[in-house]
Amino acid sequence: MKRILILLVALVIGAFASQSFQCSSKNLTTAKVAYSNKDYPKAMDYLQKEIQINPTNAEAYAILADIYKEQEKWELAAENAKKALEYAKTEDLKTRENALIQQIWIECYNRGINTFNSYNGSNKQVLDEAVKYFDIGINLRPNILDFYRFKGMISEYKGDTTKAMEYYSEYVKKMETDVNIAEKKGFYIDMPRDKFLQTIGEKPINTISKVTEAYDTNFVDYFKIDGKELYAFSNANDLGEKLLTYWSYDPNPNLPNEEKMMPFSFSMDAYGALAQYYYNKKDYDKSFKYIDMITKLQPNNVEAQRSKLSLYQEMGKTDIALKEAIALTKTDPNNKSTWAQLGDLQQNLKNYDDAIKSYERALEIDPNYDIVLRNIASAYKNKASIIQKAQQDKADKDKSYQYKTDEYFPLLKTSADYFSKALKSDKYSSNYQLLGELGNIYMVLGQDADLKRIARTLEGVAPLVPKNELESYYLILLNIYGATKESNKLKEVQEKMNNLK
Repeated sequence: MKRILILLVALVIGAFASQSFQCSSKNLTTAKVAYSNKDYPKAMDYLQKEIQINPTNAEAYAILADIYKEQEKWELAAENAKKALEYAKTEDLKTRENALIQQIWIECYNRGINTFNSYNGSNKQVLDEAVKYFDIGINLRPNILDFYRFKGMISEYKGDTTKAMEYYSEYVKKMETDVNIAEKKGFYIDMPRDKFLQTIGEKPINTISKVTEAYDTNFVDYFKIDGKELYAFSNANDLGEKLLTYWSYDPNPNLPNEEKMMPFSFSMDAYGALAQYYYNKKDYDKSFKYIDMITKLQPNNVEAQRSKLSLYQEMGKTDIALKEAIALTKTDPNNKSTWAQLGDLQQNLKNYDDAIKSYERALEIDPNYDIVLRNIASAYKNKASIIQKAQQDKADKDKSYQYKTDEYFPLLKTSADYFSKALKSDKYSSNYQLLGELGNIYMVLGQDADLKRIARTLEGVAPLVPKNELESYYLILLNIYGATKESNKLKEVQEKMNNLK
């Protein structure tokens, strides 16, 4: 199961510890003495008596919160800390309770994620335990998006899709302020920091840089945009590029400053889950809405861009899809992914010549781009198939017609070259479907030695073929063994196919 990275936020927070005995009632004084002696049952008994008499006594709630924290009863600690903060009249007590609340939600955040990460697919009780921690976190810090994301994931694991979509929708709703400022100012996730600063158009009021344990540098740039605070977080990647990873616009003014500067990260999981959910319901407009948001927040998200273009086609908006794909190549002409996307779209539209040109442009940028090597091979083969079929139609009508193999054999040979290059990549080295495509070309070209070589390679990848794909795999072998006239192997595969039924 995919593991989730844990955000460990370590803060030094002082406990409530000793309280002033000034103006304390007898019950509160007795409770404080018992608390100092770690006689928690007695302290709690007198604190409850005090609260019955004085239900707005902030000190009583504060000591109760400390006791529950010591006992790791986090929900009760949170409830009492919130009440203490609500009724606190001194700045000292407010500061202490804010610090305690911060400590509690951080503890629950980390415990919740650790518990969630221990899920192995069957021990579903740990999911309920993780939810308890996340619920406490939401109670204290409803602004932290991760709580909703994890609860959505847990609901999915439990098979409650409807509830999962509710949590994901809440995640998206709470991102609106950050999304709107990004759209308005024109910045996005993974934007180079230098470009981000240019896009904002003004110098930050303050910049804090910090060297991490990995010896890279993180930056927090602070701005006032339209009279509201903007905190922008940039991290240096392995290449030393400083990229924008997270931002927080107009945070709750009551949050401690150190919390406003905590570097979380945005996740597109909620958008992707909602897009898939509505796609499955054939509500393509809503599905498109969430995919479109991903492409705006992460313009370099290749899968999202492809999904968006596919949705355009499914919605009958092929012209818009093509227009956007072309625009992407003009905006970022040195991005291999944008050329690959354009090529895929053109191939889907059966514009094979244009697709080949787009794929070639992508391969100029990266000659070993595995998926493009595969797709350009398909484009050449598809182009050859059209010519071959046209000749076949003529031959069906005119028995004296002579095939002109020189019109499509070169295309098939070029296709075979690209398929062979794709097979050298890690992604396709054991791909039986690609091997079948190449074998089919060798059949047409009459390259019997190469065809037998492909047959032996196909036999070698048999243990890697998923059970639900064995029938397709055997059909490819049957076709090849029929061409190579290997009757024994043909019979053997036929028996294996029969056993699948």
